[in-house]
Amino acid sequence: MTVHIGEVVSEVSANGRTSAAEAATDEESVWAERARIEALIERLARDRCRTSTGGGDD
Repeated sequence: MTVHIGEVVSEVSANGRTSAAEAATDEESVWAERARIEALIERLARDRCRTSTGGGDD
């Protein structure tokens, strides 16, 4: 849809979010991804400590 205001012309797209539910779903997926990555980092840190040459249960 084209909007004309005096000499200014702008294109407007209606492809944005259509509901608050979609925005909430996106936010939840961001937090779920963050929790998954944090768990992966913790698991990698435990594995690094366990398999390090400085000790552990080698």
